[in-house]
Amino acid sequence: MRFKLTVVLVAVATLAGCANPVNKDWFVTQGSKSDATIMLAYDEGLFQQAIVDEQDAFTIAKQGCKAWGFKNAQSLGIPLEQCARRDKLFGCVSTRYTQIYQCTH
Repeated sequence: MRFKLTVVLVAVATLAGCANPVNKDWFVTQGSKSDATIMLAYDEGLFQQAIVDEQDAFTIAKQGCKAWGFKNAQSLGIPLEQCARRDKLFGCVSTRYTQIYQCTH
């Protein structure tokens, strides 16, 4: 049993180096007019290398802020990384990256 697990882990590690570039779109996960924040995210699978357009994220956030009466949006730091889906054998098989935007006047 240990041998099979070792073989599987070696295969996964080898394939991880062959990550597939995939275009991903940002989507709104949360927003708070009272806090003037909008959270956007994208998901990346185990063997994927996400390609995202940061300008698209800014545009989506800015539009949301304008709908609430603000003039602009500003990203707060780098995207937060969290495992979105786990597998018993492979561990984290999907990671969600979340970017927080602050609405500004």
